[in-house]
Amino acid sequence: MEHVAILLAGGSGSRMGGSVEDKVLVEIGGKPAFAHVLQAFQSSGTQDGLVIVARDDRQRKELSRLVRKTKLSIPVFYTLGGRERQDSVRAGLDMIPSSTRWITIHDCARPAVSPAALQAVRKTLLTLQCAVSLAHRVVDTIRSFDQPPVGSARRGCLLNRDR
Repeated sequence: MEHVAILLAGGSGSRMGGSVEDKVLVEIGGKPAFAHVLQAFQSSGTQDGLVIVARDDRQRKELSRLVRKTKLSIPVFYTLGGRERQDSVRAGLDMIPSSTRWITIHDCARPAVSPAALQAVRKTLLTLQCAVSLAHRVVDTIRSFDQPPVGSARRGCLLNRDR
């Protein structure tokens, strides 16, 4: 396996203020956020295998069910993450086969990744032979809150998109 992706799915969701039990299982457009990520990676054809980093055994079982439902055409490995994000990345790296040359790390709490974006990352890393980061210019209106918004989201402080 030359290209393997580590899918970080085990975050606590603490910044969501306890409003959801598991942010990667929240339904978006009729299916869990994690299913959107799986579909993007499957459609992109950029990976030879996946390592899914889960929070605990309960979540791993649910993620495994979604993987089976997606009918991926590549091998999938599972591991449990750690207390901090870097611990989870390390756990994922520990599962990577030694023959792997390129590693993609994706935060599954960001399910809007497209197959085209994944293909562009792969093309760029193969061309430049170096680390590549995928980022998009912020075009949405973003507001900052001291506490989770109750009632109206219009009360938050509007952030400058250019910063």
